[in-house]
Amino acid sequence: MPSRADLERFFVLDEVDRKLVEDRRGEHNRLGLMLQATTVRYVGRFLEDPLDVPWPVVEYVASQLGIADASCVKRYTDRPMTAYEHAWQIRDAYGLRLLEDAEVTAGLRQFLDGRAWTHAEGPGALFDHGVGWLRRRRVLLPGITVLVRLVVAVREAAAARMHTTLAAAATAVDPMLAGRLRASLTVPQGSRFSPDGVLASGADSGVGSGPGQGTGPGCGSGRLAGAGSGLFVGAGEPGRGPGSVRVGEQGSDAAGAGRTASHRDPARDDPASGRGRDR
Repeated sequence: MPSRADLERFFVLDEVDRKLVEDRRGEHNRLGLMLQATTVRYVGRFLEDPLDVPWPVVEYVASQLGIADASCVKRYTDRPMTAYEHAWQIRDAYGLRLLEDAEVTAGLRQFLDGRAWTHAEGPGALFDHGVGWLRRRRVLLPGITVLVRLVVAVREAAAARMHTTLAAAATAVDPMLAGRLRASLTVPQGSRFSPDGVLASGADSGVGSGPGQGTGPGCGSGRLAGAGSGLFVGAGEPGRGPGSVRVGEQGSDAAGAGRTASHRDPARDDPASGRGRDR
């Protein structure tokens, strides 16, 4: 159920709404049309059942149309094509777009890719930013699985690019580094540990019990630094694996243009995105 503030923000009819509804015949058609127009403004998509709206919302919109008996809206779906035709008319009136538009899809992918590359965010946060991007550009929200697949694909591509970039940088410093690291993971015959595993566990004879030479994970992993001069290899940093390479996680926030004055500005109309935020 929308709050009072949401009712006043998303469900108050303006001049565009009234112009769209003024020539409609039948109170049930007028009310049903405005319920679709206001709910798509609120949730970002058309409902499968246009009447799946809290009753206080129905009464709130009906009162603005001067309709005394809001229950007349139950007749709105008697003709199934009516709601479908009204949805197309609403799209045209408010300039709503679809994700299937090639320009929209390319723009969203570019935004998500830049965000995944420059910010250390999880898939949930990236998904939310994607929803905000769509709302600000008046794009009807797709099914959740469509956006989830796009977010996952973009994050995997960004991770692969990061790995390729790091590997190229390491190879530039020491062309033989990759081969030596692979060799360090090979378990010699008759042994239970690879050379790297021995260093990480402190099981080799070179790691004792003296000061600074504990037997925990990462002790002795500083010796791996010799495998690639110019690379810093951390020794047992909390939360990271032994011998983990530290990489800076910085990025600039992509800022967009300011919002427009119209209350139709999706940056204002998106209850999840907040005001004045545009990326």
